[in-house]
Parts: sequence; C-alpha cells; structure tokens
Amino acid sequence: MAPAKKIIKKPSSTEPAPDSAFLKALRDFTSHVSYHRFSLSSAVPDAIAATISSSADAAPPLKALSDLGALVHSRATNFSLACRPPITVDAAKKSLEELSGLVGPLAAAVYCTLPEKHGRSLYETAQQNVSLVFSGMEALASELIPADESSQRGRLASTGVLWEACNDLTALNNLGLHGIVQKKVEGYKSMLQDAIEDLEGWIENGGDDEDEDWDDAFGDNDSETEDSGDEEGGGKELDPASEAQIEYAKATVRRLKTISALYARLNASRLKPTPSLTPAPEDIASIDTIADLAKQLSVETDELVCKIQERALQAEVSALDKEICEKARELMEVGRVKEKESEDVRKWWEEVEARLK
Repeated sequence: MAPAKKIIKKPSSTEPAPDSAFLKALRDFTSHVSYHRFSLSSAVPDAIAATISSSADAAPPLKALSDLGALVHSRATNFSLACRPPITVDAAKKSLEELSGLVGPLAAAVYCTLPEKHGRSLYETAQQNVSLVFSGMEALASELIPADESSQRGRLASTGVLWEACNDLTALNNLGLHGIVQKKVEGYKSMLQDAIEDLEGWIENGGDDEDEDWDDAFGDNDSETEDSGDEEGGGKELDPASEAQIEYAKATVRRLKTISALYARLNASRLKPTPSLTPAPEDIASIDTIADLAKQLSVETDELVCKIQERALQAEVSALDKEICEKARELMEVGRVKEKESEDVRKWWEEVEARLK
C-alpha cells in the first residue's frame, strides 16, 4: 500500500504573516507585561516608597492612571487594526512598541498610590485595575502566538476586554477615593441583600431546606441516591425548624435590613464621588475603615444566614449575631459626621443604633 501523502495545510489568509521577528517581539512583550503584572502583587519597593513618602505632592495619582488608561486604549486600538488580515507587520510592530512603552509607567503609577500615603482602598483598587489592563495586554498579544487555523478574525477578540479594563481605569479619576469606596460598598450591599433574600425565602418555606426545583432539575435518581446514603448513616437530614428558630430568623432579617439601610445612607452622604478633593489623612483612614467593616459585615452576615439555616447551636448563632451588630455600630460611628447632622438625621442614626442592640 502506498504511503499516505503528507498534507501541508496552507496558512489562512486571515492569519498574520509568519514574521519570526514579529513573533519574537510578541513573546518578549508578553514576558515584559507578565513580569510587571506579577510585581504588582508584591509590596512597594522600599526605595520607591521612601521617595513617594517624601514627596510634597499629596494628591493621589488618579489623573496619571486615567491618562495612561486612555493611552493604552488608543494604542491597543492601533495594534488591533494593524493586525487585521492581511496583517501589516511594520505597523503592528510599531504599535506593539508603543504599547510596551506604557507598561512601566502603569506599574509606577500604582506604586505612587502608596497605601501609607493615599490609603489602602485606593492602592488596592489601582493595583487590581492595572492588573486587569496587563492581563488584557497579554491576552491581546497571545492571540497571535502562534497563528493557527483558529485565527479567523476581523479584529483581535481580546481588544474589547482590554478596552473595558482601560475604561475602568480611566473612570477612577472621576470617582476619587470616596467614589471608589462607594462602589465597593455598593457591591457589599448587594451581597448583604442576597443573604437577606435567602433567609426570607427560608422563612417563607417554614424553615425547610429542601429545594424541590433543584431535585426536579437533576431528576429523582439523584435524590434517591442521597436518601439511600442517609439511611446508611452518611448524611443526616435536618429536623424542621422550630417556631423559636423561625422567629429568631425574622428578627435577624430586620437587623440585616437595618445594616443594608446603613450602607445606603453611607453611600448617599459620606461616600459621594469627589474627584477634585484631596482627602485629609484622618479622612483617608476613616474611609479605609468603612470599606473594611462593610466587607467584613457582608461576609459575616452570609455566614450567619448559613448557621441559622443549618440549625447551628444557638450559642454560636448568637455570638456571631452579636459580633455583627457590634461591627455595624462601629461602622455607624466611623461613617457619621455628627457636626453636620440635622435633627432629623441625628434621630435616624439613633434609631439605627437602637435597632442594632
């Protein structure tokens, strides 16, 4: 039998030209970006921290981050256009070099948001956003390494991902520190609301954890398998919740809704976006504390709801409930600006405090 002929697949006309120098440039670029992306997870180098700390300019470098985000967006667009088939290698190389030139300044801008000077919330947000930009850069270049039969495209697919990361970075300047933390608290409030709705559903169901829709979706066989395992001593079915447990859950919902209202009040008053404001050091510290407490409360309320639904020991539930109320009162104290409160606002805070006791 004659040997099978070796079929040589011709490159698709949509693939970039097989320019070895260009492919090397792409690999060097991804290595360069990857190095700086991983460096962001490390502490700010001491020498850089000392220089930034001694600087007379106290304004957070959000404007620099915003400008760099816009530049990356523009140069990524140029690179993507140059890589449309048939690829223009010289133009692609030039655009790649211009994009590479922004990597170092982006990392430096993150270092300039030194947490000791501008607050941990600002530093972590800059760190996360720039890391996403770097990831988008890597993905953009990686689409061309190597060029294979899957490269049927009119535009690099990762361009949109990088654009979105750039837009998020550019938006930081219009938020300022207060607006950045406001977005964080909005996210934590959403987590808290999910926990509240979960517990309300459990109460409406009479404290029954069984989800018939879940069983229906996966078939009766799964349920039968679980039941047989229980009979053999595997899992243990929970007893129906007692009336006292249901009432405790209802009281918990009321307290959690109070905390949710507290988040909303902070976002509407204490955390308004202030792009032109340079916060005082004591204000930076209090804003960081608000972000930390709001995050801790959202995580712990989710844990509390789980404990209630799982019929945990009442001592455990009560201890966690007490800790949550204490942190909520601490959040309230940090978030208030008593000297600027009207009589109605003062009464609102007092009512919140009473509900959290």
